[in-house]
Amino acid sequence: MADWQNRLTDHFERQEARTALLDEADKVSPCDGQDPGSVKQFLRELELLALEHRVLVFDKRARGSMLRTGMRWIQGHQDNPDWMAFKTHLLNSFVSADANNARRIDLQRCTRQPGESLLSYNRRFCELAEDAYPGGRNAEQVELLVRLYATGLKNRTLAEKIITPGKPNTLEQAQQRVAATEQKADNMVWLGYEAMEVDAFAASRPQQQRQEHTDVEKEVQILKTHVEFKMDDRHKECLVKNRVFMCSEISLSTGLFANLTESCVITDEHVEKLQNIKRNDTTKAAVLYFLTELLPKRGPEAFDLFLKALCESKQKHVDDHLKRWLGDDCSEDAFE
Repeated sequence: MADWQNRLTDHFERQEARTALLDEADKVSPCDGQDPGSVKQFLRELELLALEHRVLVFDKRARGSMLRTGMRWIQGHQDNPDWMAFKTHLLNSFVSADANNARRIDLQRCTRQPGESLLSYNRRFCELAEDAYPGGRNAEQVELLVRLYATGLKNRTLAEKIITPGKPNTLEQAQQRVAATEQKADNMVWLGYEAMEVDAFAASRPQQQRQEHTDVEKEVQILKTHVEFKMDDRHKECLVKNRVFMCSEISLSTGLFANLTESCVITDEHVEKLQNIKRNDTTKAAVLYFLTELLPKRGPEAFDLFLKALCESKQKHVDDHLKRWLGDDCSEDAFE
């Protein structure tokens, strides 16, 4: 090949490399280091690029003191420009401890909202975690993040899956286990089973592992779980007369149980008893027990909280049916 052809080939290769680098640079927002939040976002965007492009793109997108600080570090570490060391240097230079502490408070308050997808919750939690604990994380920080993530799920069954078969080594592993559990639930729905059936996902708790109580503690526990309040007679009648409909329509899903326990309509002991009825008998038997034996004894507000839990667990059609029945029945009473 002639010399001019080699030079032309080299020119086109350099042009392609330059175009590729500019395309990568367009993915990163400029940053001058003035705002701690923008610094963290800037570094997150750089980490989306290939490792060999990060420093080059930094040179093109950094501005002001951010550019000067970064280039001084690069010039002093040309023999071994480690990305994590470079990132840590920038974080220490532009992000104060107060800024990190503020984000850690936000992280502690991060919870999965009713109806929120797991992907959305994971995204929000990971972004806060990146802000709260930027750079390399030690084992203690990873353990803390996993605990906060599990608490934020507000779902005991999903939280148990995080530590099955053992404690996760990373936050990502914890999220993968939860995602696998929800995917299994979706697959069961595809097969025609109830959505998120608790007995399909709840880990069995062997008798010997249950918490032991002294005789006095047992008596206190019995009193706590058997406190009964009267429900309004109209609501009781509604449950009884619509029990056939509800036995065929209600799904005893983890979402329903989570909402009912969160609003203190039922306890964990009640959930376990309903699970046992489902396993040993049928789902309809568990629903019937819940409607006729359990719910009417959980206080005057239990009915309204039950309707709210139905809506939040995507069973609004049952809520609508019961409200229509109450409205129609009240109208009939007015003419008697």
